[in-house]
Amino acid sequence: MPRLSEVSSMLYMSSFNNWNEIASWYADLAHAKAKVDFQVGEVVKELFEGREDEELSDFDKVKGIYAYIIRNIRYSSVPFLQSALVPRKASRTLSQGQGDCKDVSTLFVAMCKAVGIDANIVLVRTRGYGVNSLPLPEIGFNHAIAKITMDGEDYYIELTSDNLPFAGGLSSVKQVFTLEIPLDREMVIDAKIIDPPTRVPNDLIRKSVVTFEDETMRVEKESWRTGVEAAFYRDRYKELGSERRHQRMQESITRLYPNIRLTSFEFDESLDDLSDTLYYTHSYEVPNIFTEVGRMQIFELPWGDKFESPTFMATDDRVFPIELWIYLDVEKYNEVLYIEVPEGKRLADLPRNISLSCHNAEYSLTFKREGNRVVAERTLVIKVDRVMPEHYAEFKTFLGDVVRSDRQQIGFNPASTARRRR
Repeated sequence: MPRLSEVSSMLYMSSFNNWNEIASWYADLAHAKAKVDFQVGEVVKELFEGREDEELSDFDKVKGIYAYIIRNIRYSSVPFLQSALVPRKASRTLSQGQGDCKDVSTLFVAMCKAVGIDANIVLVRTRGYGVNSLPLPEIGFNHAIAKITMDGEDYYIELTSDNLPFAGGLSSVKQVFTLEIPLDREMVIDAKIIDPPTRVPNDLIRKSVVTFEDETMRVEKESWRTGVEAAFYRDRYKELGSERRHQRMQESITRLYPNIRLTSFEFDESLDDLSDTLYYTHSYEVPNIFTEVGRMQIFELPWGDKFESPTFMATDDRVFPIELWIYLDVEKYNEVLYIEVPEGKRLADLPRNISLSCHNAEYSLTFKREGNRVVAERTLVIKVDRVMPEHYAEFKTFLGDVVRSDRQQIGFNPASTARRRR
């Protein structure tokens, strides 16, 4: 459920007249710290040295600065080293190689300024504290990010994750309460909730080939994770050796089948960079996959991410909203299964297509024949990631239908049986 500040009666008082007063006050504190002094200038010069003939765009420069900070400045929030409100000088963050959120954001602003690009610090009340938790002007922000404008589009930059793609983020940039700290002191600023269209989406896309040998099912999966999902997997696997990676993935897939065995697991170079998308492959095999019903053999489709009904959906109605984004941080799931019909078998029947929709999400499951294989495609899209009480009953029914659909099974008959019936 949301924080109490959003669902209960609260009394707020403030001595500030408007948010612009807060922004102007913080600008006096922060922008002096983003000064382009000798050290900042030298680092930027070295960063782009030898690339003068590449005709770098402003976007190339900004992404280069972002990558430099992520790789060279360690995020660290220690009370006796950092002020609660005032960022450190950009050059000091550079020399110490560490800083908290406002320090690295200030460094980003300074380095952008050194190449002639305007960037601003943005104060944030992260989503876990509630979207409407600051109804009056006050210093209640708990995070800082940066903002640039390129080709008329605003990009909000989270700088505290080692593995997050440029302009990615969830609780720091999606449906969060922000206050921009302007470079132009004459600009009138108001706080606002942001969900920038330039944010890298948090999607999980898979493609799987399913084959059979006797009673054993073999699955080869390709996976593409974007945004926060890419960062999450980099966090989990980047620093591990191949043996430990294999062990961790084996533990992860065991929830699918109790006797599953991982046979391969490989990343490409995207594991070590900051690209929007992380790509990897893994394969596994499951013995004794079939359940026999008469002469027909059936098995459950091997989706990579099957849904179960969460405990918070047990009640018949709700008084308060559900923060669905905490439970499902992926915004789009899509997987295509290419199921090869085993030799000597025929498909018993093609399952029916399913299409589900509610206020918060959409789901589809489709089947078609392509020669001697079945192509099954499953898609779940989260449209609104907060379930209001008035939409709870509809969403509860929707999620129950999704769980049942994810358990869809396919059956094979002996080829001779199929011919006789025809």
